[in-house]
Amino acid sequence: MSSTLQDLVNRAVFYSTEVQTHFGALIADAEWEVDFSSDPHLTFTSADGAVLRTRPHLLGSESDREKTWLWG
Repeated sequence: MSSTLQDLVNRAVFYSTEVQTHFGALIADAEWEVDFSSDPHLTFTSADGAVLRTRPHLLGSESDREKTWLWG
């Protein structure tokens, strides 16, 4: 990888980690609910009643018995 591309990858990794850490802090104590019906949604509700509703995307599933991962 060129140093320019490596710099870009490094910045993306750090930014992604920062965003995930912030999101994790926001929903740490929130109740959550998922619905995979015809209008799939994932809802987080904080103790003060703030609601975040978003659309989930299935990445895949894991089998403990078979020790496999099946991409969605």
